[in-house]
Amino acid sequence: MKILMMTNTYAPMVGGVEESIRSFSAEFEKLGHEVIIVAPQADGVPPEEKGVVRLRAIQNVYHTNFSIALPLSSLIPELMKTFKPDIVHSNHPFWMGDIALRLCSKYQIPLVFTYHTMFEQHMHYLPTQNEGIKRFMVELFIGYANLANRVIVPSESVREILLKQGVKAPMEVVPTGVNLGKFSKGEGAVIRKRLNIPPDARVAGYVGRLAQEKNIEFLCQSIAAYLKKDAKTHFLVAGTGPLEDKIKSIFEKQGLAKRLHFAGVLHAQDLVDCYHALDVFAFSSLSETQGIVLVEAMAAGVPVVALDAPGVREVVKEGYNGRLLLEENQGNFIEALSWCLNQPPGEFQKLKQNARETTKEFSIELCANKMLKVYQDVRIKEYVSPERKDSAWYSIVDRFKNEWDMFTNMIQAGAGAVADKPDANAGKQTRNASRPERLLARLPRLLSLSEWTSRLLNLPCSTEAEPQAGLVIIQIDGLSRNQLKKAFDKNEMPFLKGLYKKEFYKLNQFYPGVPSSTPSIQGELLYGIKQIVPAFSFLDKDTSRVFRMYDSEDAVEIERRLSLQAASLGQGGLLEGGSSYSNIFSGGARESHFCANILGWGRLWENLKLVNSVILILTHIPFFTRMAGLILWEIVLGLVQFVRGMFKGENFITEWHFIYLRPLICIFLREFVVFGSKIDIMRGLPVIHLNLLGYDELSHNSGPSSKSAH
Repeated sequence: MKILMMTNTYAPMVGGVEESIRSFSAEFEKLGHEVIIVAPQADGVPPEEKGVVRLRAIQNVYHTNFSIALPLSSLIPELMKTFKPDIVHSNHPFWMGDIALRLCSKYQIPLVFTYHTMFEQHMHYLPTQNEGIKRFMVELFIGYANLANRVIVPSESVREILLKQGVKAPMEVVPTGVNLGKFSKGEGAVIRKRLNIPPDARVAGYVGRLAQEKNIEFLCQSIAAYLKKDAKTHFLVAGTGPLEDKIKSIFEKQGLAKRLHFAGVLHAQDLVDCYHALDVFAFSSLSETQGIVLVEAMAAGVPVVALDAPGVREVVKEGYNGRLLLEENQGNFIEALSWCLNQPPGEFQKLKQNARETTKEFSIELCANKMLKVYQDVRIKEYVSPERKDSAWYSIVDRFKNEWDMFTNMIQAGAGAVADKPDANAGKQTRNASRPERLLARLPRLLSLSEWTSRLLNLPCSTEAEPQAGLVIIQIDGLSRNQLKKAFDKNEMPFLKGLYKKEFYKLNQFYPGVPSSTPSIQGELLYGIKQIVPAFSFLDKDTSRVFRMYDSEDAVEIERRLSLQAASLGQGGLLEGGSSYSNIFSGGARESHFCANILGWGRLWENLKLVNSVILILTHIPFFTRMAGLILWEIVLGLVQFVRGMFKGENFITEWHFIYLRPLICIFLREFVVFGSKIDIMRGLPVIHLNLLGYDELSHNSGPSSKSAH
């Protein structure tokens, strides 16, 4: 398999994201797969990097070592031609992440996205920080996750957070693996000697970035307080970051500078030896998605004292391999450090052994195989036929849709940032939004053609500030489960097939019993009353007349009986307050269109003015042009089928009627039903039922398995 890793940060930067990319890529290559890492140019990059492509970038952004890749690079198209990846794996939701989305859209490649970072915990890196910016970033990242084919989360607790925040894309828990063999063997005495730590001293340590999001000040204040009580303990810090001077200041003020030891950034065996120099690993970060350093420390047999947080609680088990503290309290942290460091020798060895046992589920071999399984699954489920891949038309459509999705995500994130959020304690809005903020919150709807169409038609719309969940039922009349599966197998319904293959969609069987006609099924579906209609046309015993379900008066009478029976059971129609399209019955819908009980658009056009009519036509020229072209094509196909039918000796009148019925039902009715349903969705109707009749009509004429029906 060929895997393209896209990231905003990579070596020589040191951190969890960079280590995750490095370790997974190395293991993939060991297993025979090809990996190329695409990252921005940065300070300190070696002249030659195997398997790494660097893009021109704006470096040292906002006085940091962070770089922003420039999107216009000739290296990317060349790479796609020569490497031809099977999977694109994005590790950030912006900049390089946007490039990854565009590549996947253009070349029809599945996108996997790893949610490495709790971004709301890193707002201090931005020049402006407030709740609005925080909400914007969270909404933006969640929206990006929903554009991916699969989202990787390093821990189950992060998965639960993302579900609550609105991630709907399929998620898989795949931790970043660690080379357990590498970290199991080290010489702690080497590091102790280098840093002048006494051989008999007890050492608490921390490895990682020295930054605000790691809650470093709390950690160092707690460690310093413990060192004042225990003269034999020293503190070893490995890493670098903006709070290095702050750490030194804390220990100097307490007179503990000689027992604070900075090892700087460590690599390879030096890092392993550093872990082996420790007796306990101290960790207070609340912003982790996993905390790779915890696994590395435990692989070296070092117990951990940490605060309970997402990504941490999956690794640290209270009293088993260390201490997991439920609240940020200095006294409790000091007590936990003392508990670990003062265990009897036998119990301390048991803690160390338990720590090593914990890491077995985090081995790089196991985690890499989990990730490869995700890749394979995504490739199968998101398979794109060669015909579609090579189609210039589909390429244009997909790229346009991708750009629109990215733009919409940005707008919706902005709207989410300014929208008032309920106060969890007070149960009411926290403030009144300004007029510009209200406008931005409504911008996604203002950009919607369906929204403007509903306004031109003077239709009532939902006034809810936040979108509410609703139900859309699409009935494909006459389509059996067997024919649906045949269409899936032939890739004739790629969109529906794609929905079904994602983990939160299921194919359930509905057996209607006998009769299985449309009115009988709709009577049960919309009112919960079984077999009230014995056939499409039948002799009614009560009135001694023939009922025909396409007759408006008959449909109204049968629906009256359905409503009465449903009311006697204490229930109403399924579509109450919603809309019904091209059905036999309305199902109690507030608005019915093209239904047997009220043919045509009902009240949809009654308030339409002349000026609005002209605007409506002008704003929907692509829709009307497309529909006219499809109608002409269906007429041509109908004429061809008419001629064939005459040669086969078919009934002249039946075949002649089919010439106009085919475009009327298969195109005109279908297009307007979908058109109206989209408007109703934007209006906020709670339930919509639309019945597409084209398949049933063509099945009766040519057979349910015929090419024309499919």
